[in-house]
Amino acid sequence: MYVKKDVPREAVASPGLGINPKDKVILIDVDDIASMPDTDDKGVVIADDIIMKEGCYAFCIYMTPGTTEVTSTGEGDPDNIGFTPSVKFSHPGNSKEVREFKVNNVNSRFIVIVEYCSNKPTDLIGSPCNPCSLTTSYTGNKDGSSNEITLTQISKGDGIKIYEGKITLETAGETGS
Repeated sequence: MYVKKDVPREAVASPGLGINPKDKVILIDVDDIASMPDTDDKGVVIADDIIMKEGCYAFCIYMTPGTTEVTSTGEGDPDNIGFTPSVKFSHPGNSKEVREFKVNNVNSRFIVIVEYCSNKPTDLIGSPCNPCSLTTSYTGNKDGSSNEITLTQISKGDGIKIYEGKITLETAGETGS
């Protein structure tokens, strides 16, 4: 249970520095989840593993370093304030694989996991009951070619969680967070 307490300045040299995520975002289709663990009693940390259905796994999409933006906006009328977390990033080029990803996932529902290069905790956005949806845009011109991909929780709800469990990936089996 959460007990009201002071929130001091984080005990690192520059707590407000920009984020430094790894160069991939991990997506879990909520239809592939067998069991989703609850948060701790304070409503933020998920310490247990997300259990996938037999033969199902999470997958990754490459993010161009320096383009990732993770947001969580609290909004609503006084009696119904909630959070709308989102992650936005660029993916270079317009390869067959990214086109297939967009076409085949535009109406999918995801949980999004963002891992960081530092000791910063792993972020988890969305839940089986309030997943993230995908929107994309592509721009190709003389200056470059890239897809902007945004994954946003579909309804106001909980904020960004901290995920401490393992992640079942197609290519590497499991990764610890």
